Amino acid sequence: MSHRLKQRGLAHLVLAAAPDCRTLAKRTLGRPAIPVSNWAVRLPDFPFPHADPDGFATTREIVDFIAAYADFIGGADPLRPVSVTALRCRDGGSGFVAEHSRTDRSLTNVVVATGP
Repeated sequence: MSHRLKQRGLAHLVLAAAPDCRTLAKRTLGRPAIPVSNWAVRLPDFPFPHADPDGFATTREIVDFIAAYADFIGGADPLRPVSVTALRCRDGGSGFVAEHSRTDRSLTNVVVATGP
């Protein structure tokens, strides 16, 4: 999502409970690992390197792939490690306020991604 917003020139901020994309990927993939065929592992504009489309990548390979994608889309990791505790409509109903561990943030649009 961050990559697509950036392509469209839309300012945005990614908030996550994890300190970096590698940790977030590990938490999201979790244990036990769910096998996913290599052909199904893909991200926008960034192909998953594999020799066998019907093979299965390891969790480590997928985590490394996600970390490489973060570098590809922006160099620096776009995550800001915070715990969002609430999301509410802004007074007047135009936009949102995200309450989190650092400060409240006024937002026009919100994408909620809760897992894989």
